[in-house]
Amino acid sequence: MVRRFVLLGTLVVAAVSVSGCLSLTDWDENVRQLNHYGDSMESWRDMTNKYFFDYDKYNPFDG
Repeated sequence: MVRRFVLLGTLVVAAVSVSGCLSLTDWDENVRQLNHYGDSMESWRDMTNKYFFDYDKYNPFDG
């Protein structure tokens, strides 16, 4: 059972390091990339609220 967890952890670390999304050594770049993903998700949420729920974050009283 322990071998399975170690193997799974090794595969996850290898997938992350090979994918190029996150680095195991350059933490500043990782933080920048995660902040970029957060900004993208926030813009998706704003668009969803505006077009599907009829709420504009920047002009909430314009109907």
